[in-house]
Amino acid sequence: MPPSRSSYGDRTLEQLEGAIRSPEYDSFLASRCHALFRVPLGEFSDEDLRIMIGQNLGLRYLIPIALDRLQKNPWRAGDMYEGDLLAAVLRSSEGFWENTVNHSSLCRVLAVVEAALLQTPPDLPTYDDILSLLTGFTKRFEKPPTER
Repeated sequence: MPPSRSSYGDRTLEQLEGAIRSPEYDSFLASRCHALFRVPLGEFSDEDLRIMIGQNLGLRYLIPIALDRLQKNPWRAGDMYEGDLLAAVLRSSEGFWENTVNHSSLCRVLAVVEAALLQTPPDLPTYDDILSLLTGFTKRFEKPPTER
C-alpha cells in the first residue's frame, strides 16, 4: 500500500519505485516518461499524470492523485482534450485494478465519471467517448477475478 498522499508529494517515482532504464529509442514520449520519474509527484501537471497513467507507470501513486483532481473537476485536461485525464484513468491497466483495487477506489472512479456525465451536455464530443470507456471499465468487474 502506498504511503498517504500527503506524505509523498515531495517524493519522486524513482524514490518510490526505483530507477527505470534510460529509453532505448529517442522519442518524446519515452524521454518524457523517463524524466517524469525524477519529478516530485506534487509537481505533476494534469498532462504529466495523463502521460504516465497512459503508459501505466506509477499507477499506485498516480491514480489516487488523479482521482483527487478529477473529483474537483472531472473534465480536467492535459494537452489533448477535455476529459483526457479521466480517459487515461479509465483506460489504465486492468492488472492494476485487479491487484490493487478496493471498493472505495472503485466507488471514487465511478463517482467521478457520474459527475462528469451529469455536468456535461450529451452533445460534447468527448461525452460518448467517456461513456464508452466507462462501459469497458465496468465490464472488467463483471467476471470473478479468477475468470479475468
